[in-house]
Amino acid sequence: MRVLMFGWEFPPRISGGMGIACAGLAEGLARAGDEVRFVLPGQCQGLPVRDRLTFVTAESPFDAFAPGPYAMPHYTAPHCPDAAADSETQDDSPADVDAVDEARAEAALAQQAGQAVVASVYTAEYELDWRGVTAHYATFATRLANTEEFDIIHCHDWITMPAGMAAKKASGKPLVVHIHSLEIDRCGARANPDIVELERKGMENADCVVAVSNFTRERIVGEYGVDPDKVAVLHNAVDAVDDQPLASVAAPRHRPTVSFIGRITWQKGPEYFVEAAALVRRGHRDAEFVMAGTGDMFAAVRRQAIQLGLEGYIYFPGFLSHEQVEELLDATDVLVMPSRVEPFGIMALEAARARVPVIVSTNSGVRELLPHTPAVEFWNTRALADWINKLLDSPEEHERVVHTNLTSLRTWTWDQAVGKLQQVYAGLCG
Repeated sequence: MRVLMFGWEFPPRISGGMGIACAGLAEGLARAGDEVRFVLPGQCQGLPVRDRLTFVTAESPFDAFAPGPYAMPHYTAPHCPDAAADSETQDDSPADVDAVDEARAEAALAQQAGQAVVASVYTAEYELDWRGVTAHYATFATRLANTEEFDIIHCHDWITMPAGMAAKKASGKPLVVHIHSLEIDRCGARANPDIVELERKGMENADCVVAVSNFTRERIVGEYGVDPDKVAVLHNAVDAVDDQPLASVAAPRHRPTVSFIGRITWQKGPEYFVEAAALVRRGHRDAEFVMAGTGDMFAAVRRQAIQLGLEGYIYFPGFLSHEQVEELLDATDVLVMPSRVEPFGIMALEAARARVPVIVSTNSGVRELLPHTPAVEFWNTRALADWINKLLDSPEEHERVVHTNLTSLRTWTWDQAVGKLQQVYAGLCG
């Protein structure tokens, strides 16, 4: 099978789980013998060299839109306007009019320091830019579709849907639209109606819609009215888990570390992590907390942490590379993911693979692969703190969660996911 795949990021330059998922699928298809042409919006250094996996990068104007080689600010750091003031706990996590400016300044400093980070602040210019950027990408896709030989088109999330639809119109080949996250997931009631409509149009034009979880499939069918027979579920995965036996119950670390790794945005519920951290500190005076990532709530959450007495005990390292994430996981006792809505949550799989117990919200698609991992309502910081304390205080409970998650991981790999995707392709191509 010859696959023309449109994405917006690919390791080593990524902003979140979608890039990791794209790599897992594209590289897995190549291993399975398919030919994959992966299209990116701008030039990039360091793309992997793989048999049967080649890259096509569009030229200017894409490079002009972001500090990274190919990064679209509005997508690569999904957010919604004024998100910091839109939480159920806004009285406890104040956000003043300087929050956006402070977040922008933080991102600018990170850029100057050479970090691979994209500014995740909401600005009117970004809101206007995405239309032009996606239109240019679609124009490039039309030219590509008229010159490339391929059997099927596969595009990832709304930012590539115009390109996917353009390629389908030019070639007549079947289109797969892959949903990693919906605009209503990222922004709730503040969702951009134009992006919602673009998602709806993209899914209507698709020959098959792929959802990252049954949880997301239900939202696609219920909120967007897509024919359920048209929606397939394909869970994300991680690289194969090694067969190294689980170590015996380990002695607790001298300073227990609890981490949050992800975008600091409304969707991810970062303020709930900070609230829970303050509760955990009451019984664990030696505990420290790490909130890794950037986002439009960055400044407000930092102020919240200071107000709750966490200064000196909570650290904000900013955006981390994949290698840095692995280092942080190695130093982490508990990972917390209190998302309001989490279509999947590939970081939970990364943590499980690193033998770190993870607590997720009940609104997380990853629970379909990790059914025994602790889950709480995203807003219930008391229950979240209780679970953190339990995993810190009980080596046996810590080991139980690690063991059950590892066992679950061994039942699903990228190669298995690719096999299911190939079935989808075959059904569309006859």
